[in-house]
Amino acid sequence: MRFSIFIAAVLGGVTFLAVSAGAQPVGTHQEMGKGFSAYSTTKTDTVPLDDNRALLHIHNWGLFYTEDPASMLNQSRYDCFGTHLIDDEGVSLGGRGYCAGIADNGDLWWNRWSGTLSGGDWTFVGGTGRFANISGGGVWSSAAGFAPEETITVWEGRWQWRE
Repeated sequence: MRFSIFIAAVLGGVTFLAVSAGAQPVGTHQEMGKGFSAYSTTKTDTVPLDDNRALLHIHNWGLFYTEDPASMLNQSRYDCFGTHLIDDEGVSLGGRGYCAGIADNGDLWWNRWSGTLSGGDWTFVGGTGRFANISGGGVWSSAAGFAPEETITVWEGRWQWRE
């Protein structure tokens, strides 16, 4: 077993392949899933630039839902912000930002996103409590909201954490 643990430590991301069949490092968990984020409030601010482009600042608050109701991320309160560079026809040339999730027990998790107004990718960047060692990421895309101030994004991805 020592040999398996040494290989796992050296190969890092191949940990689950290097450990004996059926075994998983103690305290390590993995999930993959799909879900959506429903923002009940969306605030935007547009800052015109000299070259007919603009910066679109976005701030959203809402809930983060997973298709698995037992997921530790399911129904986290969610707060996201970021900025897009918009061309003179209103098309996003790209944007970046961050989101904070707050679980029922108060533990926090953070992710970073990038993309256009229609979609992009996301990556976990850390957290507190049970999310302190979370890593992973995936993709997201925009969906229609129910009202003008609402935004919905759908997402999928894979993540892992150690306890």
